[in-house]
Amino acid sequence: MKAEDFQGRRVAVLGLGSTGTALVGRLLEMGAEVLAFDESDSAETAETVGRLRERGADARTGQARPSDLAGADLVVASPGVPPHSPSMRSAAEAGVETIGEIELASRLTEGTIVAVSGTNGKTTTTTLAGEMLKRTGRKVVVAGNIGTPFVSEVAPQDADTLYVLEISSFHLAYAPTFRPHVAVLLNVTPDHINWHGSMDAYVQAKAALFANQTADDFAVVNASDGRVREISRGVASRVVPFSTEPLAEGVFVEGGAIVAVLGGRHEEIGDAGRLQIRGAHNLENALAASAAALCAGAYARQIGQVLASFEGVEHRLEKVALVKGVTYWNDSKATNPEAAIKALQSFDEPLIVLLGGRNKGNSFEELAAVAAERARRAYVFGEARDEIAPALEGVNVPFELVETMDEAVRGAAASACEGDNVLLSPACASFDEFDNFEQRGATFKSIVDEMGPR
Repeated sequence: MKAEDFQGRRVAVLGLGSTGTALVGRLLEMGAEVLAFDESDSAETAETVGRLRERGADARTGQARPSDLAGADLVVASPGVPPHSPSMRSAAEAGVETIGEIELASRLTEGTIVAVSGTNGKTTTTTLAGEMLKRTGRKVVVAGNIGTPFVSEVAPQDADTLYVLEISSFHLAYAPTFRPHVAVLLNVTPDHINWHGSMDAYVQAKAALFANQTADDFAVVNASDGRVREISRGVASRVVPFSTEPLAEGVFVEGGAIVAVLGGRHEEIGDAGRLQIRGAHNLENALAASAAALCAGAYARQIGQVLASFEGVEHRLEKVALVKGVTYWNDSKATNPEAAIKALQSFDEPLIVLLGGRNKGNSFEELAAVAAERARRAYVFGEARDEIAPALEGVNVPFELVETMDEAVRGAAASACEGDNVLLSPACASFDEFDNFEQRGATFKSIVDEMGPR
């Protein structure tokens, strides 16, 4: 499909966040007649609608009705719009083809796609793979859930471009023909159940990552994750496993070295002990990125150079500061219990953990059990505090309930001793108090910065 194919076509966009706005802009550039809807009636949404109207879109607040969509040639849903929303039900009733942003962009590109998905670790792995592939000298674009929407980056005559994409389950739910050349699935644990409606639906969305691949493509999969192994059974593409334990073939750790055995060729990529990023989960991310980069054409030497120098991504186990002998860590991206568990397991040193926000339909029992082993105290804040507290109480983790993250940080600082680590790893979404996890992490860093000299 080419951009000119949209000239004069009537396309409806559902959801006007950053991705929806980018969709509207790109569709207008391609000459489409654009209808746009957002079910929110906030002042911010009203401003967005006004700006899009000025650009020529028929933008509206409120849900799309079947009659609004009946004349559309195509409906494109933003990733934040759940399948059970009124507007999505209207699209189904109108009988119009409905796809997502990643699907639309993939139909427009001739480039090669490396897609990274999983419950946790996507951003670190995507960033690492992008850096590794840039060492090849090819044009590399990193996009998707990591920041810039894919649809904003797709360019005409882009056959030589490598697109390295962070892909969420929201994207995959609306991507019926999406076919990445290299697809990476890191892990699958409960998350976004409130959006998908069930764990089965969430797993099905993740499985869609491989659905359209052929024998010419690669499926990079975590050999240590049972759900990932099950999803990868029977895929048409070539399966490349990764593991922190030795494998017969794949990318793995052996004798302290990161090793690749692919197609009978044995290569040492680098020393696992030289990684700059903390935690066993980040070692898995490094292995996955290495496998993806190898499949997409990078050399082992280029990959090893990146692994030895990469210092991590903001809001992912980010070391913020040492204040009065206490080290503060920002892991605001830990928006589910499994991510917080992995962060906690990265510490053997004395630890105070900050937990809370808005629950996404998850249990906190397993997180509490790990906190009992790793943390000497917890500060629990936000909407989910009354859900987290009983789990901590059940395993005798000392904790204090507070309303806001600010109170949690300052409470932790007041109780911390020299040598302690204070870790923000909330295990929840941020939307009860913040616009997104980035704002939450930035606010945490700002509070720490106010505390005094390093």
